[in-house]
Amino acid sequence: MNHFGRITAKENISRLGDRIDNAKQERDRFRSEEARYTVILHSVRKKFGLSNNEYVMADTIHKLSGNHAPVPGWCSARKEVLGRSVGVSRQSAHAAIKKLVDKGLVMAHPSFPHLRTTEIWYNAVEVVRNARQSAG
Repeated sequence: MNHFGRITAKENISRLGDRIDNAKQERDRFRSEEARYTVILHSVRKKFGLSNNEYVMADTIHKLSGNHAPVPGWCSARKEVLGRSVGVSRQSAHAAIKKLVDKGLVMAHPSFPHLRTTEIWYNAVEVVRNARQSAG
């Protein structure tokens, strides 16, 4: 600050640079917390009584809990980020996650706010996908 208590141009440029860097980091973090696509296996979706959004939520959690995740094997995206990614509100995301947990398709980490799909999801979705790809 100068002697009048105002921010100098140099300080203002520095602060603006920091804001731009923070915005880039947030954008990059959000990109890493968003699945690029989802293929809905309607037979699996119907088997578990899931809506399209609930299925996409489970698939997003599954894709974001890979080895590239910040905590390998666990999806660390916040519920509001998952909701935005799927196109639903935080409340709808919370309700979908609760339903997926209740059905045993998703589990919560015991110590951290992370999620991952269970073996039930893997066996229902990945095994079916792999079998279809092998047959095709």
